[in-house]
Amino acid sequence: MSPATMTPAEFAERIGMKESWVRLHIKEIPHRRMGRFLRFTDADVEKFLESTAESDSIVQRTSRSTTAVGRRRP
Repeated sequence: MSPATMTPAEFAERIGMKESWVRLHIKEIPHRRMGRFLRFTDADVEKFLESTAESDSIVQRTSRSTTAVGRRRP
């Protein structure tokens, strides 16, 4: 039996971030694709939270002011 999966919005809620943040940082977050859809498991949440506890690099990068397309504001 395969583990239950959650959407990016559900994952974002679990980690206390916005869905747009999850999509922007998807390369740094454990996930799987089901066709064209992103899906996450409870194990993905745990892995992500463990990795952010070990390193503040993701949190530090998100503290910068950015525009909607991800470019730094002057």
